[in-house]
Amino acid sequence: MRTGPLAIGATAAALPLLTAGAVLAGAAPAQVLIVAALCALAGGGTTILLGKKGASEAAVALADANGCYQRLMTTMNDSVIVVDAQGRIIEANQAIAKLLGYAPEELPGHFLPDLTPAKERRIMQDFIGETLANGTAEAKDIMLVQQNGDTSWLDCAAVRIEGDADVSAQIMLKDITASKRQFILTEKEISFVHELSRTLPLLQDFDQMLDKILSMLSNALPFEGFALVLAEPAETMATVCVSEKAEAGFIAEVEGCVMDILADLGDNVDAASVDFNLEFKDGIDPAGTSVGSQIMLPLAVVNGVAGLFSSKENAFKKEDLSLFSTMVSGISSLYIAYKSYQQVQHLSITDSLTGLYNRRKFFEELEREIERITRYEAPMTLVMLDLDHFKAVNDQFGHQMGDEVLKETAKVMLANTRKTDIVARYGGEEFIIVLTETPLEGAVGVATRINQAIEEAVVLGAAVEIKVTASLGVA
Repeated sequence: MRTGPLAIGATAAALPLLTAGAVLAGAAPAQVLIVAALCALAGGGTTILLGKKGASEAAVALADANGCYQRLMTTMNDSVIVVDAQGRIIEANQAIAKLLGYAPEELPGHFLPDLTPAKERRIMQDFIGETLANGTAEAKDIMLVQQNGDTSWLDCAAVRIEGDADVSAQIMLKDITASKRQFILTEKEISFVHELSRTLPLLQDFDQMLDKILSMLSNALPFEGFALVLAEPAETMATVCVSEKAEAGFIAEVEGCVMDILADLGDNVDAASVDFNLEFKDGIDPAGTSVGSQIMLPLAVVNGVAGLFSSKENAFKKEDLSLFSTMVSGISSLYIAYKSYQQVQHLSITDSLTGLYNRRKFFEELEREIERITRYEAPMTLVMLDLDHFKAVNDQFGHQMGDEVLKETAKVMLANTRKTDIVARYGGEEFIIVLTETPLEGAVGVATRINQAIEEAVVLGAAVEIKVTASLGVA
């Protein structure tokens, strides 16, 4: 990027000596000045000879200048555009034409500000205005739109060119797209990691966490569908997120891609355990009829895949892949943190032996249920269970077999209650159940089934069979 003042290395003192004879001999004063500037830009010390030796020598000098000008405009690596006072392109060399995807003869007549994105247009207009007003303008990084719709970043510097009847601005442009995109990419990556850290308070709710991730993705990348596959030993979760206005064909193709991923995971996935979810999310662009582009990347550390989908062909660029790779690493880390948090939460509310709620969690749920039934005037009953003569089991068969009896009792209770019921180990050999939306008569029936199931259950030891009974109370 140019940081110093623009140097014009031709013999500037000669430039004002352009004579009327030279003009009559075919002079192009703007081109003479442009050659001076181009030679300086190219690092040359060329002197343009203009003096008082007559029109013929001036004409020869001008012809040489014109030839030099044409050669430089054709061969220079850096891009050059000349615009009039209104910003209309007068001339453009091959370098800028090639960069923007035009033939050199196609660019003249275009308004240069119109070749910039809307948000950059005012910057370009001010840049040209500053050049015409002050003779030069401070170098700026400005984006131009290529003929195919892609964009390029250019470092722009300019000088004013004064002709006989008008003024123009010569703009020298250096392609800095690669470095600029890397800088922007780095900024986006840093921003994503920062925003990701702010999702940590959402670890207790994976849906909220996923919404936050999608919001960050939609602000940084162009996509119309998102897929996340997480393969756990006990369960595999496959989630597809699209706009509510997405076409059915697009959704079907994304789901097909996810099913192919599940098949590729092979032995790591139990097809019967896959929890497949299609979710319609705000903030995702509506998709077309089919998938035109996709990015699929494996998750780090955890077994899974994340993917972006678009109905447009070639929708994702190289820098999008790099940014999404960083984001996928962040998603992996966040999921690990989420699982760790869930494990800690689970341990804090469950009885480590039976897997039932512990006493503290039971009272939290009981208070919540009492508030609910008070509001809606719904029935609720409690069942208390105590294993008979459990101390004798421990004394006769040992505490290890006593633990097996407690675990079998917990299984029986869970098998005879609903997911909406609250089952907990109250302490020792005591258990308690909250039967939601259940009147007293129904609770007696549940207690009776549990009592019979416990009497029929058999706990097998090394050389023994243990059977127990229980006492139950309903209120």
